[in-house]
Amino acid sequence: MLKNILLTVMLADALPRSLLIAAPLTRSGYATLEIQSRMATQNNVRVSDELLAELQAKAHAEGKTVDQLAEDTLRKALEERSWQELLEYGQERGRASGYTEEDVPQVVKEWRREQRGP
Repeated sequence: MLKNILLTVMLADALPRSLLIAAPLTRSGYATLEIQSRMATQNNVRVSDELLAELQAKAHAEGKTVDQLAEDTLRKALEERSWQELLEYGQERGRASGYTEEDVPQVVKEWRREQRGP
């Protein structure tokens, strides 16, 4: 069995890192490889059984894997969070400036006039 494991490691080392996902041994002692077209790191995220069932149903309905749906959803949530942080920053800066929403049209008009010059 040790020879099979060493062979598996040698086969795995011969493949480009971006293509290798796993090389588990089967009962017969032969390695099976799963190849993926893009590099991905395997991570585990714990979710409730209810959320997992919802993810599985949604992924099936969209013709995606749970991993694809989770990645898309997390990416969108992080993007939304970034926009919210930017909005909060703008609101804080606005409050600190002392201007009100009613002041904005006049401030913009004055700024544009300054940009055009005399």
